[in-house]
Amino acid sequence: MKGIVERIKKIMDGEKWSLAIAESITTGNLQAQIGSVSDASSFFKGGITVYNLGQKVKHLGVEELHAKKCDCVSDQVASEMAKGVCQLFNSLIGIATTGYAEPYAEQKIYDPYAYYAIWVRDDTGTGKIVAREQIMFDSKNRITNQLRLTEVVLEALATYLESVQNLKANL
Repeated sequence: MKGIVERIKKIMDGEKWSLAIAESITTGNLQAQIGSVSDASSFFKGGITVYNLGQKVKHLGVEELHAKKCDCVSDQVASEMAKGVCQLFNSLIGIATTGYAEPYAEQKIYDPYAYYAIWVRDDTGTGKIVAREQIMFDSKNRITNQLRLTEVVLEALATYLESVQNLKANL
């Protein structure tokens, strides 16, 4: 994953963009990967790991009624977390993950899955989701699924950044 993170750092530094991360299912793995490159503080403002409803609502502005209905696992929750972490850390780009890393019988989740979202602020101070996806896991292993999602999200961020950079270069 180091190569992906180095691609991200190169673009983020070159454009003077900033990043913040909100994690649930990935439990800090994204932040650890971003922080693994030298001078990550040049673009990485910080992150938050929020595991329960109360913290997602309090710190990230997740809509409580919807989050209760879906046990905090939905495309909407991931999107709200990504937007919220941008606001919390005053960053240009926010990433969020939420999901089930392993089966959860009490919720009748037998096949683990997750959502991620990448939010980018625009010139008006609002913003939009630029990437999001639901990931279905083949494995029932918690660590395997957390690491797989971490890699998927980092690759999605790198791909988005490269597409924006290429678009700017062609203008």
